[in-house]
Amino acid sequence: MTKSTPYDPLGYIEDLRAAHEDPALAEFDKTGERSAEAACAAFCLARALGYCRLFGVEAGELDGILPANEAIAAAEELRRFLDLCIEDAKQLPGRWDEAPAQVEEALCADLLEARMDVWAVGVALGESLEDCVVSVEPEAEELGNAVEQTLVLRDTFDEILRLPEQMVLLSVLVTIPLLENWRAILAPEFQDCIPWWLDGTLEGIEENINRKLAEEPLDRLLAAADGQEEPSQPATAKELPRKVILGPRGRNVILQKSFGSPTVTKDGV
Repeated sequence: MTKSTPYDPLGYIEDLRAAHEDPALAEFDKTGERSAEAACAAFCLARALGYCRLFGVEAGELDGILPANEAIAAAEELRRFLDLCIEDAKQLPGRWDEAPAQVEEALCADLLEARMDVWAVGVALGESLEDCVVSVEPEAEELGNAVEQTLVLRDTFDEILRLPEQMVLLSVLVTIPLLENWRAILAPEFQDCIPWWLDGTLEGIEENINRKLAEEPLDRLLAAADGQEEPSQPATAKELPRKVILGPRGRNVILQKSFGSPTVTKDGV
């Protein structure tokens, strides 16, 4: 009888297998200090396990709960990861304005992919902590403190990402399949606790922006793009060719979000 292949559209079983095979994990079988490589290996294992949970992937013989010492190291690495994420989030508006054309989506996707990583690692750490508490493991308190520290940084990361000006920029991801793909494969047990980036908030912001742009006197914006004076009787969006308004990656003139206000670029460049 042929063995069925587990549903794994994003390849997390292979990620989990690779994480288990990392030789740096052998350091957790010994006492003493662990290397940065070992902490990174524990983080990758936690992330792969967490994604399997989030997306309902049956990991079979690769499944399990992180041992306490690996979970503590993974939490320490998660703190370092969150420090970097926080800095990246702070720099998003400036990087957006300086980015070449068509790079804005990648900047925003990187941040939300990092936020998904944080969620996945947190799921695995939560399982490990619960197991430690139930089993009255001696490392339970240390792990609990380590997890609590990650939650503080996670909340800071969220606070920055959810600033109004950041949310406007992140809403560009509504135009690509990324968010919808995550929602579509999220395991049923996580459907009742949809996080803010998947709960429709970004879609609502994008709809609001498009509605405002459709009502904007575009002659004024086009004149500004050409360095001309404003026309005395500006036309509304309804009086201009539809492709001028809606061409997201077209030639002609496109409307783009930038930090602070919409801007107009010529010929899609």
